[in-house]
Amino acid sequence: MEDIYNEIFHKAKIIALRYIADENIAEEIAQLTLIQYYFNEKNILREKRTNWIFKVSKNFCMNHFNSNNKQAKLYRELMIEQVQYHDNSEKQKVKNNSKYNEDNFSLDNYDFLSVEDKKILNKYLYVTSNIKKLSQDFKIKEMTLRNKIRNLLKEIEFFHLLERKVIGFETIPGTKFHYNIRNCLRKITSSLNSNNINLLVGYFKSCKINDGIDSINIQEIKSYKIRFDSDSSYNLIIAYIDFSNNLKFFDIKFKLTDNFSIHILEFPRFPKKVYRFNEKYVDETTNINILQDQKGVYNNIYGTPDLLVRNKIAKICQIGEKLKND
Repeated sequence: MEDIYNEIFHKAKIIALRYIADENIAEEIAQLTLIQYYFNEKNILREKRTNWIFKVSKNFCMNHFNSNNKQAKLYRELMIEQVQYHDNSEKQKVKNNSKYNEDNFSLDNYDFLSVEDKKILNKYLYVTSNIKKLSQDFKIKEMTLRNKIRNLLKEIEFFHLLERKVIGFETIPGTKFHYNIRNCLRKITSSLNSNNINLLVGYFKSCKINDGIDSINIQEIKSYKIRFDSDSSYNLIIAYIDFSNNLKFFDIKFKLTDNFSIHILEFPRFPKKVYRFNEKYVDETTNINILQDQKGVYNNIYGTPDLLVRNKIAKICQIGEKLKND
């Protein structure tokens, strides 16, 4: 079965790379395709599998393009009040309907952008969004420039996400932080499964190593989420499948450097209790947002945690580093 999943991931990634030059995003799409297959496996005929992979992968690619187009439109409409254009060789400024203005939106505010990056974004946002012309001006291939601009805008989006101190959020594909988190997760898996914590030494910053680390055996990381912890630190919450096919959780405390590198401060930390919802109330088609408030915290839609267990809506599946039997 594992060979089939590897084959699906490989084919989906190849298909995604036909549409998207960014390998990290292609891997994200391949992973999404694989998850879709996992939930629909019994309904997909073997002889139709390749066609299904192509269709689903392509749809995810199209969704990605649509999302990026909307994002670019959002930046142009909401983040920039003044645009510049040439009229009879004279530069003029025109206001649009945005609530932002030049005083509170300036590329100079983003120290993580290089001088060259600022030149590119300044011309793209204020002068022209014509990629072909910009490609000629900066002597960069069109596809490379398009991807670069998209990723730079995502870096700005992520910067403001951190500034807002949202309680819980996911990483934004295409950003340095997304790449660093994914790389860190790979190192965590390798170090724990090989019982060689030295593989993580580059991430440790006066790190506190807690008991229970030997009990973490990762077969597959299912998901992860970032939570704001304090003015200078964050939590990386990791859901994983162990080698007994049990779903477990742990988190690490970390801080970010100026270039979004990760320094682990405490590792690992275990939640006091983890509840698993009955599939009658939450399945793979359920939008998880209906269970959360704006801070990403359970909103008691089905009652308090005690009531969840009492009414058999959910059950406790993990207490600390010990997993209860189903």
